[in-house]
Formats: sequence, structure tokens, C-alpha cells
Amino acid sequence: MPTKAIAQFKRFDKPRFITRTTSNYYEGDRLKKVTANIQKDWMMGGLWGNRKVSHILKTGTMHWKAENGDIGWLFVPGEGKTNIKVDEIKMQIFLADTLAKTFQIFVYENNSSPKNFQEGIWKLPNMALKIKTDLKNTKVEVLSKEMIDSEGVGTKDFPYIMNVIFEIPANWDISKPLVEITPQK
Repeated sequence: MPTKAIAQFKRFDKPRFITRTTSNYYEGDRLKKVTANIQKDWMMGGLWGNRKVSHILKTGTMHWKAENGDIGWLFVPGEGKTNIKVDEIKMQIFLADTLAKTFQIFVYENNSSPKNFQEGIWKLPNMALKIKTDLKNTKVEVLSKEMIDSEGVGTKDFPYIMNVIFEIPANWDISKPLVEITPQK
């Protein structure tokens, strides 16, 4: 590995915004756009154009420094329902499958609970996330051990993994974000 790259991995240098177009060999799903934002205390990334349903693939992710050296995170599953776009300040989640009735965001930070998820702001122990959405009928629940096993998360901290379920109204305008998430750290 180049010396300059090693130095950049060992200490934070400066914020970075990355956008790339990638390809794969999955028929009907060749090109994807990847966007990422790397900050000192958090990073997030998104994938636009994924149609392959995979419990391994996550179309949107965010990680941040949590308490006691832990890492807080959120992810949008790779179910082919959403497209994710990240810019220098926010993550936008768009509808990709017009037949979808719901989509989920999974969120973890130790000592979080459904009470941390209020309309307009998710106040987690070490990160606040501004939430902008017109969606109604949002439900927040503790993720069950069975769901964790099926998602392949496999963690002892399952009482703190939240499952945020958004209901998508019929005839949603796909040019309009379902949800925008802006870190407030």
C-alpha cells in the first residue's frame, strides 16, 4: 500500500465526497451509481440502480462514533425497493419499485429505544439525525432476534437495533425523496 494511503487511513485528513459509476454482471442490473460522504465523526453511502434483491447488500448505510468506542449505524436493505443518493450533507431515499408498499431502515446505537425516534429528529445517544419526510404511518420497533438472524446481522446487542418501517402511499412521485436524513453531529 502506498505510504500516503497508509497515512490517510491512520488519521483523518479532510472530509471527502465520492461519486462513482460501477458495473457488474447481473443481467438487467449492469450500472449503478455509488455516492459517499466521509467526515471526521461519521460517514454515509448510497447505491442507485440496484434491482437485485439481496439480504447481504445494503443500498444505504451510515456509521458514526458512538459512546465507549462503539460504532452506531443505520442501513437500508437491498430489497430493490429504494434508490439512495448521498451528497455533502444528506442521504436521500427514493422509491425504485412502484409496487412497494413499505420500506425499512434499521438503526443501531447502544441504549437506543423507540422513544429516540421522534417526528423530524432521531435523537440517538451520540448522534442526532434530522428526518425530512411527508410519509405518514411510520412505525418504530425493536428488531426481533428472528429478524436479526434472517438479515445476517448476528449481534448480542439486538435489543438496541431499531426497525423503522415507512408506509409508502399509492402513486408516489418517484422523483421526490421518500426520506431525507441529515446528520446533526
